[in-house]
Amino acid sequence: MLRRYLGLWLALLALGLFAYIATHVLSENWLTEWDRTVAATLHPLALHSKDNHGWMVPLLRFCTTLANHDTLTILGVGIFVGLLMRRQYWLAFAFLGITLGGELLNLAVKSHFARERPVFDVPVIPRPHSWSFPSGHAMGAIINYGALMYLLCVPTTAPEFRRVLFGLMTVAVGGYVLHRRLEGQPPEPWEVCYSLGGCLLVAMPWQRGVRLGFLVALALLILAVGFSRFYLGVHWFSDVLGGFLAGGAWLAVGLFGCEVYRQKRAPEAAGNEPVAAAPETV
Repeated sequence: MLRRYLGLWLALLALGLFAYIATHVLSENWLTEWDRTVAATLHPLALHSKDNHGWMVPLLRFCTTLANHDTLTILGVGIFVGLLMRRQYWLAFAFLGITLGGELLNLAVKSHFARERPVFDVPVIPRPHSWSFPSGHAMGAIINYGALMYLLCVPTTAPEFRRVLFGLMTVAVGGYVLHRRLEGQPPEPWEVCYSLGGCLLVAMPWQRGVRLGFLVALALLILAVGFSRFYLGVHWFSDVLGGFLAGGAWLAVGLFGCEVYRQKRAPEAAGNEPVAAAPETV
């Protein structure tokens, strides 16, 4: 029973923690004091890295680009079309509902809390004009890349399809980032490696170790996106934590629904398969 409803229990836990944080972000308390302490500690480090052409700021700008609206749109459209081409219709529309629903939820919550972003005399990167809580990048990363991790594991998607699809999506996203960088300055080495990694993923056999490595890489990417938002000074720490919790709760509910439908659908699909005739006895 506990395992069957694990997704709902995780969603309720994340929702409860999000509610606790949400009640503290607009008033003076330990959480907002912690936000200011983190910002005051990291901002000089980020400025030093930027002024001395260090690797930290460019790397985290690259990570944050992988969770912006344009990148996630390219990724989502590619996965949606790929699932439709494989006739995985229910998975395609489930993925669409989870990702689009998460985007709308983020906009609604941002508008409700209307929290201002951090303000610095010398910003590391330009300050966005949207509201701060919860972080849209953190929420989008955990929802979109979390749904991607589910597609890597769900038995109804063929291993060959998963290998080619996610490899091509890596190339597409990497190519998009390279295009953006080439408009202003030469690409960083990790951006080239990211794009080339997608090419290697297409060519590699889809073994268990490859899938595990890809899942770990996606999990690290989600964490890196969250860290980049408050390191670069465009979010408070609690914004990112709230984005992870709200996105995680939404994702857990969506994936719970997917699993319920998949398990209910499995016997029906098996029942529709033709049954071989019994051999005649002489």
